[in-house]
Amino acid sequence: MVTWLSSGGAIIIAGVMSASIVGWPPAKAPPPVAHAGERASLCQPDETVLANCAIGQRRVSICAKGKVAAYRYGRPGRIELDVPGVQWASTSYSGGGELQVTAQNGAHSYTLFDRIVRTGFGADGLNNPAEDSGLVVRRGDTILSARTCTPIEPIAAQVRELLPEGAFVEH
Repeated sequence: MVTWLSSGGAIIIAGVMSASIVGWPPAKAPPPVAHAGERASLCQPDETVLANCAIGQRRVSICAKGKVAAYRYGRPGRIELDVPGVQWASTSYSGGGELQVTAQNGAHSYTLFDRIVRTGFGADGLNNPAEDSGLVVRRGDTILSARTCTPIEPIAAQVRELLPEGAFVEH
C-alpha cells in the first residue's frame, strides 16, 4: 500500500527541478542492478546497494562507491534524480529503533528510513513489533510527501561504516 500525505505527484517534480539532474528529459540509464538476493536497484554494477525501496512504479536506491554515496530516484533504466552526499542517522525506540539516510538538495531533503516499533505486548509477554520503511520528502521543515516502501526494505547496517553521520530527521 502506498500512502500519500499530500496531494498530487508534483511533489517529486519540485524536487527534480532543483536537483542535480542526470539528463532532461531524464537520460536512459544502464539497466538496474540486482545483486545476489536483492531486488533490482538503480545502482551501477561497481556500486554497493545500501538501500533499495519500491514506491509505486518508481524506486529509491542509495548507492555507494567507496565512502561516497548517492540518492537515486526513478524507474529502472530511467533515473530522474541523482543527489550525491548522503548521511545516516538513527534513534532507539522502546522495543526497536530507526535507521535513516538523508540526501540534501538545496531546500529539499529526501529521507529514506526503516524502523521497528513495539506496538504492545502479547498475552505471551513477547514484544509485538511493527516494521515499516518509507521515504519522506521535505522542503525546509515542511513535509511534502511521506510514502511507504512496498515491500518493507531494510537499510544496510554498513551505512554506519561507509557514510558520515548526520542529524536524525523527525517525521
